[in-house]
This record gives sequence, structure tokens and C-alpha cells, in this order.
Amino acid sequence: MKKILLLLLLISGISEAQIVNIPDANFKAKLLAANTLNTIAKDASGNNIKIDANNDNQIQLSEALTVYELNVFNSSIVDVVGIQYFTNLTDFACANNQLTSLNLSGLNNLNFLNCTSNRLTTIDVAQLPVLDILYCDRNLLTTLDVSNHPSLTRLACTFNQLVSLNLSGCTNLSSLFCWNNQLTTLDLSDVIMLRELSASINQFTDINVSNLHNLQYIYLDNNALTSFDATNLPQLNSLYLNNNQLTELFIKNGINELSGETAFSGNPNLRYICADEEELEELLSRLPGMGLTNVNVNSYCSFTPGGDYNTITGKAIFDSDNTGCDASDLAQPFVKVKINDGTNQGATFTNRTGDYSFYTQAGNFTVTPEIENPTFFNINPANAVVNFPLVDNSISTNNFCITANGVHPDLEIAIAPVVPARPGSNAVYKIVYKNKGNQVLSQNYGISFFYNQNLMSFVSADITPESQIPSSLNWSYANLMPFESRSILVTMRINSPTDPNPVNIDDILVLTSSISPQAGDENVNDNLFILNQTVVGSYDPNDIQCLQGDVLPPAQIGNYLHYLIRFENTGTDYAENIVVKDIIDPAKYDLSSMQILGSSHAVEARINGNIAEFIFQNVNLDSGGHGNVLLKLKSASTLITGDMVSNRVSIFFDYNFPVDTENAETVFEALSIAIPNLDNSVEIYPNPANEFVNIKAATAINSVEIYDVQGRILVTSLFNETSAKIDLSNYSSGIYYLKIKTDNGSKVEKLIKK
Repeated sequence: MKKILLLLLLISGISEAQIVNIPDANFKAKLLAANTLNTIAKDASGNNIKIDANNDNQIQLSEALTVYELNVFNSSIVDVVGIQYFTNLTDFACANNQLTSLNLSGLNNLNFLNCTSNRLTTIDVAQLPVLDILYCDRNLLTTLDVSNHPSLTRLACTFNQLVSLNLSGCTNLSSLFCWNNQLTTLDLSDVIMLRELSASINQFTDINVSNLHNLQYIYLDNNALTSFDATNLPQLNSLYLNNNQLTELFIKNGINELSGETAFSGNPNLRYICADEEELEELLSRLPGMGLTNVNVNSYCSFTPGGDYNTITGKAIFDSDNTGCDASDLAQPFVKVKINDGTNQGATFTNRTGDYSFYTQAGNFTVTPEIENPTFFNINPANAVVNFPLVDNSISTNNFCITANGVHPDLEIAIAPVVPARPGSNAVYKIVYKNKGNQVLSQNYGISFFYNQNLMSFVSADITPESQIPSSLNWSYANLMPFESRSILVTMRINSPTDPNPVNIDDILVLTSSISPQAGDENVNDNLFILNQTVVGSYDPNDIQCLQGDVLPPAQIGNYLHYLIRFENTGTDYAENIVVKDIIDPAKYDLSSMQILGSSHAVEARINGNIAEFIFQNVNLDSGGHGNVLLKLKSASTLITGDMVSNRVSIFFDYNFPVDTENAETVFEALSIAIPNLDNSVEIYPNPANEFVNIKAATAINSVEIYDVQGRILVTSLFNETSAKIDLSNYSSGIYYLKIKTDNGSKVEKLIKK
């Protein structure tokens, strides 16, 4: 009898040990209410189940283990003690209750947790190793640590009081909703799979999404962001940045997020947007509707396309020893290379190291070097055909070997006034000379620079002249390679208005440069360059000017015009990147003729349609620093007398509004040499002349101007005597015109130079 009694007591104790202790009456009632007709509890197959299977109004351990999904929302529960025995639980929803704490230790299989709309001040999910989805919105959380949960893919913690959020180790998090908190920082460096970021109504001043290449949706309204960079987000579809403090926005990423949902109104200080080229026009049209009317929009925050792209690159190499292009041969700068995809075409120029690059999408492309004197050279291959079936960041390298075709020496020279002439100040001139032929050239005393010693004096040169006489300087050059440009900077002091030979504002200074040997040169017309420079008082440091002047005879139609573009950093800090944008009128210019002669800094030049861009990347130009680029471009051959060509550029300094230059205008009209008072006393002799020509008049000779047969003024000399002697030794044989001004009038005489 005692044995039977002991056995009954043992069975009773075991039975009671199997009952799960659930102190909260509302929690227990909810569990007991589960049945097959509601969705409170589900088994492993997702079927609704009754937890209290034996109807004893208790939850046994064995009954708790049958539950895989549990939903106890909206039940006035303040405590879920007992939940730790539901160890097979994968989904637990306890939203809309009155929980202040939540202990879920032991639930190693839990992957879904919804505890939204409680009174939680903290939540510990460290013991939930396979947690996939966590909803803890509308609580009282100030911190949340979900670190080291690589299984977590979705987190919603909106409407809390979070000041910190630890996401380290959440390498598979796809969606993050943390809006309406008090977050000031957010480290997203580990959440590399994130597709959706909703973090509006916080206190962010900066947020870094640069490594989130899968991000598609961003909601960051109502923060304090001053800058936002979406450059590395090639899948971005929606971007909301309304009501921040943005000054800069970067959305150049290879995708048009404007086609999705994008808005950034309520940013009155926004001054710069960098976007993809195809977005610029739409952006400009949208901005007024967002109340943004003073925003600089361009694509110059970077100089490669955003997102994914392919690259065609290579070198242009000149075979100087006729042994084939090899390591001993140098790649050449400023060689134009064209690209054509069958519909559109563009061009670039090799840089100072002889490299060129094109950035493309998928398609078939033909790449062809375009040389100023194409008959002088053979190019192998003549072109390169590149096929990119996909946009997958492929790189196609295509080098071109250039060899001489026959013997063709051809030189050119120009003078660029990089610092203008002002009375009593120093002027700086850049003498640029280039080998357009196919021979390596050298010449002692081959470069000459002529000036009026009565009006200016030589100060210095960055290359010491090898000879110097009044009114001229000379230099030698050696081993000037085909395609190579070199330059010499010369500083001259301009006379002041109080000097014996005064120089005043609006006076014309004539400077001449020449390069030899002229004998055998294929094109002698560009071996001599005459600069007619107007003396100025103040000047705009950012400008473009046609070096041939503002009036040219009709005979010059279709010939090259030289343009000097000057820029100066007038800001208070250095300029990292500078872009010169030139929109060229195809009705007035031959776009295919553009050539670069030189630049102050390394430049990447590209032509797309009728837009030429000269990119000075990483130039770091100090405040007050200067730069320039010298190019030449033919006027259209279809122009007629009276037509005018006009060119202006926009100069971009980093993210500032562009500086737009004045127009450089040149009119083609007949040279006017009208003589109001004819002075018949003027005589010139000998004529024809060899080295010198003498001039005599009855009254004092004031000036002598020499014109070539095309009506271009070559030099102006000042005198104050009744006789003068002109040195012609540096002029080529041919016909010239002398315009002599005296106290009594003027006279024009034709002169033949032997």
C-alpha cells in the first residue's frame, strides 16, 4: 500500500513538472484560446493548432513544443515569462501589448520577431542566432544592438527614441527602417546587401552609403544633411532628401534615378548637383518646381561615367627609328583619336604620357587616330574595331603605331599672351612651337622672338636665350619629336605712360615669333606668327581670345584661328579640378579641325558632338593661381565677307557656378587702309629690297606698319625722324605693304622682298 501511494505521488510530481509556469494571466489566456479556428498558434506545417490539447487549462512542456508560430498581439500582456519553453518557436508576434522587457533566451530557432507597439526600453536579441526579421517599432528604445546577426535581413525600429544603432556584422541586412528616432550617426559599413534605407526624421548631418552598391531605395527626409553622395549606387531607384540642409548632392552613378521617385525640395541652401549627363536637362526642368532656382548642375564631380561602363584605352606611339614600335619609342601627346559607334561620334586627345581613353556602354565602336597631316604618316592599325556585348567594366587596349611616310618636315609657332600687357607692368608671353611633320628636328638659333625695344624691355625667360640683341631673342631646339609641343615663357616690361616712349591703354603692341628651318618646310605660313596685342588697364583673368585679332581679311576664311583660354582661381582656397567647356558653333567652325598646341597643366581633352571639354583633374590650383590652354580651330570654309565667328567658354572651378567668358569675336572683312591725308613726299628705297629698306619723308615719320599680302599687320615701328631704316632680314621673299604715317599724312607703298 505504501508503494502504491509513493508511485502516485511520483507521477503527480512529474506531471506538475511538465506544466509551463506562465504568471501573466492575459498571456496564459491567449495561449489557452488557441485552436484550429484562429491563427494564434501554428505547427511546423503552418496549420492552426490548439495548444491545450488535453483541455486541462494548463500548458504542458510537450504542448509548448508543438508550437512553431505564435501570435499574441493586442492582449494587454505585460510579461511573457514562460515563452522560453517554446523552444521550437520560429515566429513570435507580441505586438500591441504592454511589455516593458522581453527575455527570449533559449529560442534558438526564432527567425521572426514582431514586438511593435509595446513599452520596451531595451531589447536583447543576442541569444537569437538565426533571427531573420525584427519589428520593434513604436516602443521606448534608446539603444538597439543587433550586431553579429548575419542572418538578419529586415529590421524595423521606427518611432522609438534611438540615439544609437549597432549594425556591425549584419552582412545580409536587406531592409532597414529606422525613421522617426533621434539618431545622429549610423555606421552602414557592414550592411553591404542593403536594398532599402528608410531613416527620415532623425538628426543625421552626414551618412555614408558609398559601399552599399545594392541600395535601391533611400528615404532621408527631415534630417540635417548638408551633403549626400550617391555616386556608388548603380541600382538607385528612389531618393528622398526633402527638408534637409543640403548644399551639395552627388547622383552621378550611371542610372537615372529621376525616372523613379526622387525629391529633394526644402533645401534652400542647395547650390550644386552632380548628375549623369543624361539627367542634366531633366534636373534643370524639375528644380523650379521644387523651389530651387539657384543651383549649379553639371557632371564634373568625376570624369568617368557613374555606375558600370566599359573602357577603350591605348597609346599613340611614334616609331622614331623605323624599327617598329617598341619600348624605345615614346608615346606622343595631343594626338587626336576619334570614336564612332555607327550613330554618334566623338574624339579625345592623348595626354602628356600619350594615353587616350573612351568610356562606353555596350556596342560596336571604331577608334581611329586623326592626324593634322595624315599624308605624312602611316598608322598601324588604321583603326581598331571594338565590340562590347555587355556593360561589365571590360577594358579593351588598342595601341597605334605611327611611322613616317616619306620625308616631311613641318613646324609651327605661336605666341600666347598669358599675362596681358599693361602700362608700366610685366607682361608674360608663351612661345609655343610644335612639330607637325614626320621628322625629328633640331636647329641652332631656330626660334626667334621679335619685339619693339622702344616700347618694352626684356626681363627674363624660363629658358635662357642663346643670343640676344635689341628687339630680338633667339633659342635653339633639339630632337623635337613629331607631334611634340614645347614652350618658352618670356617676361617683358611694358613702358609706362611717363617713359620717353610712352605706352598707353589701347595702344597696339606687335610681337613676332618665327621658327626655322623654313627651307623645305611643308607649310611656311605657320613658321611666322604675329601677335597684335592691345594694351589694357584692368583685365578679366578668365577669358578667351582669338590671337589673330578681331578683324581678318576674307582671304583667311577657312584657315586656322588660334584661341588662348586663360583661367585664374579667384577663390580663397585651392581648386582641385577645373573644367573648360567650349560649345562650338558648327555653322561657323570646322569641328574636325581642332588641335591642341599646349596647356599650362596636364589636361584631358574630349569632344562630344559640338562640345569640347578641357579637364584639369587634380590640378590643385592655389588661390590666385593661373592656367591656360592653347588650341587652334579652322573657321568654316562656307563663310563669306562680313561674317563673324564667335567663341566663348564656361570655366568650372570644382563645384562652383561656372565663370562664363566674354565672346571672342572675329569679323572677316577687307583690310581698310584708307588714307585721309596723302603724303607724297614719302619715298622708299631700294625696292625690291634685300636686307634693308630706307624710308624718307619731308616731315617726321611717326610710324611704319608692315602688312603681308593677305592684309595682316606684321610689325609696327615707331620713329621721330624724317628718315628710317627697316630690317627685312627675318622676312621671307614675297610682296609686302608699308603704311607710313608722318606729321603731314600717310602713304602706302608696295614692297618686294627678294
